[in-house]
Amino acid sequence: MKKLYIIILLLSGSLASAQAYPKFNSNNELKFNAGLFLVSGTVEGSYEYFFNADTSIGATLYADNDAFDYNGNFGIGPNLRAYFGYNPRSGFFAEAFGLYYTGEDRIPDNNLGVRNYDYSTTALGLG
Repeated sequence: MKKLYIIILLLSGSLASAQAYPKFNSNNELKFNAGLFLVSGTVEGSYEYFFNADTSIGATLYADNDAFDYNGNFGIGPNLRAYFGYNPRSGFFAEAFGLYYTGEDRIPDNNLGVRNYDYSTTALGLG
């Protein structure tokens, strides 16, 4: 039993890190919005590549089975982020982004009933 405690102590010492900031081995980050998926069935994922600890570029992909809801049925958008704060790759950030999405509108027509119009739109923004 004493040997087991010594082995655990040695292994836990090798896992400890005394650096002020964590060392990141990968500059890539994949994210999936699980909450949105559980609530509405919408799939949203994003990818982010870090140039350094304060700057990243990425893209978001959005897919929904309902083309008539407020954000359409498909969307894609690139972004550029600048992070602020003491911890690298986290905290507050400023973002420049673009967005392209598609969907359908139901427009009532008095003569022909309800007509469906496909649309696609783009947007640019800062946030």
